[in-house]
Amino acid sequence: MDIIVEDLVDKIIINLKIIGIVKINEKLCIRKGNLQVDQESNLRSLKRWFFRDTREDFLIFIRDIIRKINLITDRRDLERIHSEFEKAQLGMDNLKTTYSMDPVTIATIDNLIIKLNQLKCGGNTKDAK
Repeated sequence: MDIIVEDLVDKIIINLKIIGIVKINEKLCIRKGNLQVDQESNLRSLKRWFFRDTREDFLIFIRDIIRKINLITDRRDLERIHSEFEKAQLGMDNLKTTYSMDPVTIATIDNLIIKLNQLKCGGNTKDAK
């Protein structure tokens, strides 16, 4: 396997795993090119402001992960990636609860879940928005 493809597959799987461990009231941020769980704390708002963490950034990041899955053609790699979808969907459901007061974020997360399910069923999301 090409080292670039292998690195891409690893990055996709790592980020899907991170999404999958998100609990209610936890948020995601991007650090060093990967998602990271931002746990609830008294200083979270200040830290998110300082690092300019926004929900839009992590939603775009997740959308880009989904788009990159379309670049993977090896069946074994796709099976490894697909094995993380169910947990990732649970984490995304928890994010929907966390952002329950923001209908745009909820709709965006719903759309990303649909795209993941399309991929799991063998569909293609090359037109993911």
